[in-house]
Amino acid sequence: MTNTTPADEVVLKQDVLGRVKTPASRREQLLDEFERSGLPGLKFAELAGIKYPTFATWAQKRRRQRGAYPAVKAPKQLRWLELLTACLFQVLNGEPEVLCQQIHKARGFRGQSLVAQRISDSLRTHPDFAKRIDEHQWGTAAKAVDPGAEIQDPYSLRCAPQILGAFQEAHWHVAEVITRELNASTDNPLIFPDSGMVIHGGNFYGQQIAMVSDYERIGLIKMALLAERQIERLVNWRYSRGLPPMLAGGAPGLNSGFSGAQLLATSLAAEARLLGTPASIQTISTNANNQDVVSMGCHAAKMTRTVLPLIWKILAIEMLALAQAADLRGRKKVLGGDFKKLYELVRGVSPQLENDRLLNEDIARATALLQSESAQEHCLRPYAESDEN
Repeated sequence: MTNTTPADEVVLKQDVLGRVKTPASRREQLLDEFERSGLPGLKFAELAGIKYPTFATWAQKRRRQRGAYPAVKAPKQLRWLELLTACLFQVLNGEPEVLCQQIHKARGFRGQSLVAQRISDSLRTHPDFAKRIDEHQWGTAAKAVDPGAEIQDPYSLRCAPQILGAFQEAHWHVAEVITRELNASTDNPLIFPDSGMVIHGGNFYGQQIAMVSDYERIGLIKMALLAERQIERLVNWRYSRGLPPMLAGGAPGLNSGFSGAQLLATSLAAEARLLGTPASIQTISTNANNQDVVSMGCHAAKMTRTVLPLIWKILAIEMLALAQAADLRGRKKVLGGDFKKLYELVRGVSPQLENDRLLNEDIARATALLQSESAQEHCLRPYAESDEN
């Protein structure tokens, strides 16, 4: 553990858990979330201490609170997108060659290898894909390619381990920095009883939180863009390998299917991209130029938190589209074990789209489903020790 002062631990529990303003039931829920978050080394204690309520100490506490929340939620979004990507392989009959550990280990990024392995593990719950993966049916003979067919899968399938693996690596770094900051002594001045020293400094400065918040947010936005492009592959009849235009379940020309849902997904992705400008490179002087270069850490963390609900909605739209595609393609042909679990949950909140209907309530229910602990425990594979940095 780091040298967290007693006073700092009091404020850690008060502000990260919202004790001052948050109802008791919500406080306990937040405490439980943090303790199960996977962030190592978090230390919660109520000890004696006195805090002087300066603006700097308030700001650093807000940075901690805002910075920690995305660090807890982002890994769930990553794991969902890994599962949805495995489902996309099944719907579009993607080539599992791209998940071969040999190529990922050759690059040397552990996060990329882990993501590829997790997608492969999910894909192997489909017997046909399991056979292709286990027998390594690639690399030894020329591939048969039908006239007019794509020679290789698009990047949204083929490069998913590289895209999501980069985020996994980024998140490991973010979690390490957030954990260290949560346990840090960041007051000014700092009082050291053993030596009798009272030292004025700048430990409240939030550059670390600002920079990793930007880092995490950029990775989250890239995940949103990947999910939106995967939706495009499902609704675009030019590339969906035989699925109806816009996944329409009714008569073509009379039903627009998922066209409106895709428009929402592209709008959400565009909104997320607008939040991609790093806040940590900004500054504006204040306090009679005493604070002449500031970290913008609160803004960076707040912007990252703002991206999260946008991604949940995009993932929900992709999840609904995959279930619709499975119905249109034929469930017995498409659904592997993990996909079947997901499909059954989806159909519990959203029936198959036949003739057009409003999908706003379906999307809202699917968004809530993705965030529910019961759905996560049912569909997402448990964290293994190898998943940690």
